[in-house]
Amino acid sequence: MKYRFAQHTTVGVDKSRAEVEALLRHHGAKDLAMAYGDTADRAIIGFRWKARNFKIVLPLPTPSAASGVVVAGRRRSNPEVQRSQEIKRRWRALLLVIKAKLEAVEVGISTFEDEFLAFTMLPGNQTVSEAVQSRITSMIKGDALLLLPERTK
Repeated sequence: MKYRFAQHTTVGVDKSRAEVEALLRHHGAKDLAMAYGDTADRAIIGFRWKARNFKIVLPLPTPSAASGVVVAGRRRSNPEVQRSQEIKRRWRALLLVIKAKLEAVEVGISTFEDEFLAFTMLPGNQTVSEAVQSRITSMIKGDALLLLPERTK
């Protein structure tokens, strides 16, 4: 079996969620809101930063999707134990991604706006990613030149 980040984590979801929240707040996020549920198929983090709203969706596994999870060195057969472990792992992965993005901002590799562009909310309750993915695919298939900057004379 290949290595999966945080596959053996013992850190609970509540602690990971609190770390995500603290990290975002430390970097200026306001109005942080998290929506989640035990039976939901996703967790949603919403926050405001400099008059922009952001939404990050963390997909959560169904019990069947979490099969094969190894906990404490043993493969678990109980689907709910597997699902619980996989949810913990995904929260740790989300924390890692957010830390990396904010580190890139801190050292000047990127800007907050660029790092979180895909998660920026637009009117109509869509993220930038949701709004442009199909357009980008169409542009690439139809005319790649549409993606290049215009020539200056």
